[in-house]
Amino acid sequence: MLDLPGYDFAALVEKSAKSASHIYPRLSLLQLIPDVAEAFLQELITASHANLIARIPHESEGVAFEQFVFQPRTLATSPTLASGSMVNCTIRRFSAWLIVNAVEMRA
Repeated sequence: MLDLPGYDFAALVEKSAKSASHIYPRLSLLQLIPDVAEAFLQELITASHANLIARIPHESEGVAFEQFVFQPRTLATSPTLASGSMVNCTIRRFSAWLIVNAVEMRA
């Protein structure tokens, strides 16, 4: 979208009437791998989960998505998630998992 004439970061902030801190993370979602992007578009994962996945190396997104986000509910259950959601972990647990596994993902 930023490649289109008249659409730079400042223009998006102005036209959307949202803050820069709201727009920037949303732009990173455009770079998600197809499986993660599709799950986000179908509202199977939250924007927060998608943003965390978007921060890790591109080649590791699938690993994080499959190995932690969709673990059995006994590992990472959250009673507050939407009933239609496929996400089985809280943002706090997912963030901690990413920190612990960051070295493996970069290798």
